[in-house]
Amino acid sequence: MKNILLVPGFVVDTYSQIEASFIDLTACKDNNIRFIWLVPGMDSKYNRYANVIGQGHLEEPLYVKYLREKGIEFYTGSISKYNMISNFILFYRVFKKYKIDVVYTHFGFERYYSAFIAKLLGRKTVLNEHWHSLGTRFTGVKRLFYKLFIDYYISVSDFITSTLPERGNIITVKNGLQLKNTNALKDHEKVRLKTELGLASDKTIIIMAASFTDIKRHDLAVKILRDSIKQRKDIQFVFLGQGELYDSIRDSIKEEMSAGYVVMPGHVNNIDYYYSIADICMLTSIGEAFGYTILEAFNYCLPFIAFSSGGPAEIIKDGFNGYLIQPENTVDFAGRILELVENGEKRRLLGENAYNTLKSEFSREAWILNMKDAFYRILGIKGT
Repeated sequence: MKNILLVPGFVVDTYSQIEASFIDLTACKDNNIRFIWLVPGMDSKYNRYANVIGQGHLEEPLYVKYLREKGIEFYTGSISKYNMISNFILFYRVFKKYKIDVVYTHFGFERYYSAFIAKLLGRKTVLNEHWHSLGTRFTGVKRLFYKLFIDYYISVSDFITSTLPERGNIITVKNGLQLKNTNALKDHEKVRLKTELGLASDKTIIIMAASFTDIKRHDLAVKILRDSIKQRKDIQFVFLGQGELYDSIRDSIKEEMSAGYVVMPGHVNNIDYYYSIADICMLTSIGEAFGYTILEAFNYCLPFIAFSSGGPAEIIKDGFNGYLIQPENTVDFAGRILELVENGEKRRLLGENAYNTLKSEFSREAWILNMKDAFYRILGIKGT
């Protein structure tokens, strides 16, 4: 049996569909591979949080509960940002205890230490690339590091695959999602839930779930919002998420917020409630790596509008399960929103097609099989 150390780099105060997917993957019984998680201690000052208000109130990362429930082995130890010696000792102990063959890493500075030390100790390294990291800062240094220390990449989209080193060992595995078995809410249930969430009960709800960072292009979302409400007053935009640009975007649309055209609840732990009452979903990213929020919306039979850029263009089929708009064309984007606001039958049809797309192409079961196949290939194991 081959042992794979998973260094997640996840935020510690969230348990979403993403964490659930990796827990389901690593919980699968397999006679050839076994996953061990490296979990940070809560005393680490380098832990990342989705909700800054929640810091200091956790005894362990939220996903650890589910590791225990699924019987997944994990080792608690924090990677330091600056102390190479303590990091080397940590990995040496984990490697020795579990006889690690492969280090599989995801996010943050942790991926650099994980790959560097793994290579020093003669292990294979795998980077699951979820974003266009070579399109941001220090591109040259990152390319050199990847060339020297990354043996294999697992990419989440064809777009991300195209951004990785041409001669790298790249396996594309597009994300998947657990299908919902819940029925759509009845009208009176929607009204009640909208009221509980502080939303307008008599307006069409348009949701954008995205962190407030540069790549999400909330500046374009604001233009779309303004173009839309010039023509319709019976709509309400809900911008979910937090991030470094949250305050500046909120300040820029104070007038629209006070008039009830937009709500910004920040990070929420009940995002399913918002999808349950939504009518349309949108994303204004340019160069989005994949677009996990699209799958989440599809799970609730919601049509999706996004720019034809990056991962969303691989998920959305224009006119079938949503609409793709030329990048930065906010006028056409607003036009498609208004079209769907006015045509409930069109929303229903696109929404049904969206769910069927998720079911046929992006199920979690298919993703798990594809991920296991990827590790079999990396480890040179024949058959599944």
